[in-house]
Amino acid sequence: MNSSSNKNAEAPFEVIQAIEQGRKIEAIKLLREHTGRGLKESKEWIDAYERQHPGSIQPMRKGDSNMGIPIIALLIFAWLLYRFLFS
Repeated sequence: MNSSSNKNAEAPFEVIQAIEQGRKIEAIKLLREHTGRGLKESKEWIDAYERQHPGSIQPMRKGDSNMGIPIIALLIFAWLLYRFLFS
């Protein structure tokens, strides 16, 4: 067993969530912040987690963000407000 699996076997929820959402770089940063591990050790830990939990990982795809609808709604609201105030 390598040293990365011995040190802090439990990771914070935010790290696991980032891994499962396919945000691997963010997961590495979070793991380093929470555990004080180095870059290589954090990456190895996350790679090991991914191997041990293959069904839980959902890679992010283009368009997975849910910000599109609120932005469109805001633009429509702004346009309607403009039309109401200046017509």
